[in-house]
Amino acid sequence: MKIQRRKSFYELCFVLVSVVGILLPARLSLAQEIAPSTSNVNRKFQAKQLQEDFLIFRKVLEETHPGLYRYTDKKTLDAYFDNAFKRLNREMTEREFFPIIASIVSAIKCGHTGSNPSSELMSYLKMFPLNLRFIKGKAYIVTSPNNAITPGSELLSINRKKIPGITRAILAHLPADGDNKTYKYWFLSRRFRLYYNLFIEQPDSFDVEYFDATKRQKKKISLPPLIENEAQATALPDDGKKPLRLEFLPESNTALLTIKTFGKESITKAGQDYPKFMEAAFQELKEKNIENLIIDLRGRG
Repeated sequence: MKIQRRKSFYELCFVLVSVVGILLPARLSLAQEIAPSTSNVNRKFQAKQLQEDFLIFRKVLEETHPGLYRYTDKKTLDAYFDNAFKRLNREMTEREFFPIIASIVSAIKCGHTGSNPSSELMSYLKMFPLNLRFIKGKAYIVTSPNNAITPGSELLSINRKKIPGITRAILAHLPADGDNKTYKYWFLSRRFRLYYNLFIEQPDSFDVEYFDATKRQKKKISLPPLIENEAQATALPDDGKKPLRLEFLPESNTALLTIKTFGKESITKAGQDYPKFMEAAFQELKEKNIENLIIDLRGRG
């Protein structure tokens, strides 16, 4: 019974995400039919249209979310909704509207309720060109175009905006269970180049200041943005291994069980089945009389 209740919770949350993602894209499709010469992502929606979509968004959450007030009480969340609605008093593009939706989703504090921009907007965004890893609130550069910056260098500012301020602004739009900051920083490391453009700015160039890890001094560099396919091509590579792995450590009665993700789609894509894998793994542990088991969940946030 516990498994069934948990499954239903995830399914309900998935419905919420899907409904939120349907609103503006549907209007964008209509706009394309009416005015094909107008760029979808730059199209401005009337305040009335935005308000109608927002009310649908709120209604779906209030009527179907199984834990809407688990971490944020109704009075506080109602204030978030009401204040956000008041901001919808002018024309907006999808890029202007999306952060308002994302901030509400973040206020719910549910790690399984999220929001995503339309594919049209994603393909239009000018991505930040550096891959980052956040450690203890600081941003470290992992890769850069043409290896222009030494890996491990600390990023200090972007276009004269200090990293702590940028980080606070982005985190206010990201979901997580309760006050879990680790999960938010994990997402920040994975998708900073997207979040910067959605929640901070979309400039034509990035003036970056960083502390060089080798020469131990501050440096500056100006970098052009990347479009989506370029960003995907320069994303941090996966290690190429299966998400579910069972290994036996040599010369010890110890096994290592690695679970890189619980996401069904990722596991299925790798040709694996979670229940079957676990059943076979523990059967093998039993047959080999393994006494020590290490379970590695690192990298999941």
